[in-house]
Amino acid sequence: MRLGPRAAAVLGGWGLIGLLAAGAALYSATGGGAREQQVTILLVYVVLVVGLQIFVGNSGVFSLGHVALAAVGAYTVAILNADPQLKEITIENAPFGLVEVQLPLAVAVAVAVVVAALFGFVSGLAITRLAGLAAIIVTLALLVIVRNVAINWDELSGGAEGLYGFSTIDSMWWAVAAALVAVTVALLFRESRLGLRLQASREDDLAAAAMGVDIRRSRFAAWIVSAAVAGLGGALFALIVGTVTPDEYYLHLTLLTLAMLVLGGMASVTGAVLGAVVVYAGSEVMADIGEGPVVAGFDLPEIVGLPTLFLGVVILAVMIVRPSGLVNDRELHHLVGSLGRRLSRGRPAKTAPAPAPAQLAERPRARLAVAAATKTFQGLTAVNDVSLEVASGEIIGLIGPNGAGKTTLINAISGVVPLSEGEITLDGDRMNGLPPSRVARRGIARTFQNIRLFGALSVRENVAVTAGVAGTDEAEVDAILHRFRLDAVSDRRAKTLAYGQQRDLELARAVALRPSVLLLDEPSAGMNSVETERLREQLRRLREDVGCGVIVVDHDLAFIMALCDRVYVMNEGRLISSGTPGEVQQDPAVVKAYLGTRAAGGAPPPPKAAPPRAVPPAP
Repeated sequence: MRLGPRAAAVLGGWGLIGLLAAGAALYSATGGGAREQQVTILLVYVVLVVGLQIFVGNSGVFSLGHVALAAVGAYTVAILNADPQLKEITIENAPFGLVEVQLPLAVAVAVAVVVAALFGFVSGLAITRLAGLAAIIVTLALLVIVRNVAINWDELSGGAEGLYGFSTIDSMWWAVAAALVAVTVALLFRESRLGLRLQASREDDLAAAAMGVDIRRSRFAAWIVSAAVAGLGGALFALIVGTVTPDEYYLHLTLLTLAMLVLGGMASVTGAVLGAVVVYAGSEVMADIGEGPVVAGFDLPEIVGLPTLFLGVVILAVMIVRPSGLVNDRELHHLVGSLGRRLSRGRPAKTAPAPAPAQLAERPRARLAVAAATKTFQGLTAVNDVSLEVASGEIIGLIGPNGAGKTTLINAISGVVPLSEGEITLDGDRMNGLPPSRVARRGIARTFQNIRLFGALSVRENVAVTAGVAGTDEAEVDAILHRFRLDAVSDRRAKTLAYGQQRDLELARAVALRPSVLLLDEPSAGMNSVETERLREQLRRLREDVGCGVIVVDHDLAFIMALCDRVYVMNEGRLISSGTPGEVQQDPAVVKAYLGTRAAGGAPPPPKAAPPRAVPPAP
């Protein structure tokens, strides 16, 4: 029986933690309590780094503030579990009667996780709206703010001296259980529809939005989940150390966890675990060397700051030699599966029954209308008073010389750029001002002039991103892959496909959104005559089988004239002609502005539109 992706991921994660726990048990059994504390701290680092990976690895947005989330968990467990008599000394003026509260350790840890998640909810309202350098600066500000609050709100936090007097853990199995929970949560999130959408936005945020992905909401959910896991790690770290001070949850811990994540591979939960092991072990070795040990009878000199120097060297080395980390974005179950496929090469393959003919569900019928659309950029009018419409089952062409405003109009219809004037409606519902994700969810899908796939995701995952947005089931995903002849390469990364297959995948991904209207920007660009003819047949079958309206922008006039029911012609931002392919070709304005320029160079005029003919059913 073949396991599903979630089950395989979770079993792989359990196996990873099982291996780590077995190694930790063997190591600690030969060195007493000191070694057990070392492996316990290592496992807590695993929890902290996995919490960081849930957000950074899936979103691609760098965060310097996750240690602040861990600090919230640490202070919460310390306040709720500490001895009331000691709290009368350290925080005698604590609000809400917290001085008298002493919860059992397990309950205090659970509350700490909830409080960290709530803090993540509040802070995430602002942070997840940002990306790039702005996100880095704001998360760093969060770290500084939490530290300053911990120092100055001494009635609750104990000030610079911190808190003590709460329970501690002396068994590594607490940390093993926490690491197992953290890895399971991280892998389930990664394999979820929400995680897949977030990974799509990491690969290409514009394409993700155009496929209906609400990027801010996806990042927000990831931030809250990662805050909960980071809070768990922070609480356990406090229970191991026995004290909580502001300096413990500041720059050093931030640098350490980031080095672990970068070394292993930010996009991989397995990489986060591996990075934690390598960096922590290396830091411990460097700390021993830095203290000036005696080796073979020689006293080595003391080297101050050697562990910190080691962290800096690790980060620089990874950035130069392997920027994607030791395992890139691969997980343990991926690596095991790849090894199994290599070992099975040469064995006779089992023949699978031929798939049933693929059937696609019919899309909702609708009419898209663009009325007096105008778009200006700093005084330059790219689109000037353009009106057009397309109904379900229609294929219309949009042509014109370079710079005519065709792509700008497509961008305006799909919500990428707002109109300066005019109106866009879908079945009477106004689309103006909606973000691309909402436009897509309303039923308008698109492809791009330059292919924009989610390169690190598999072919199936590219289609599954939009299928999840549209509520399409697995059977229809299979049908779409079969329709576009992609089922044989469904497990390959999108960026490894040949050019023609990438074009097919981009169209398949858009179709999976179940659009009422499909916008295609230069779909035949770079294709040879055979590929172009196959694309034309695909679009005709889509029109016949699923009934969506199609707007095609292309410079291949033979392709446009033989495919489209009606054609709109733009020049210098204005609509200069519209009608059937035959009518457009005879329009003097079109001949002068567009077709005539080709005729002047000796090129033959485009062919007249082919007469309608029956379209055979999809295979």
